[in-house]
Amino acid sequence: MDIFDLGHTRAAAAYIVMELLEGESLAARLGRVGALPVGEACAIARQVAAAVAAAHAKGIVHRDLKPDNVFVVPDPERPGAERVKVLDFGIAKLSAIDTRAWR
Repeated sequence: MDIFDLGHTRAAAAYIVMELLEGESLAARLGRVGALPVGEACAIARQVAAAVAAAHAKGIVHRDLKPDNVFVVPDPERPGAERVKVLDFGIAKLSAIDTRAWR
């Protein structure tokens, strides 16, 4: 997911400006079609694993990975293909940073 801006308003409310996604959550797809064909399930799982690995490489642990937090969108680089976005890092843990200094 692309983040374009972040900051605080004059009233001190935090904000993040992210890309607008058009597609559906994996939970919605499973509810709509039921079990996925093996090839589709593997393609989604591979992309989820790659996204989680990229987060782990930055010291971030998602901690709430579930079908509601996996979003499937059309792939703009491959017509007819899909791209997976892992969402909601709201309770993620920063493992590579010593948070003891923050206390």
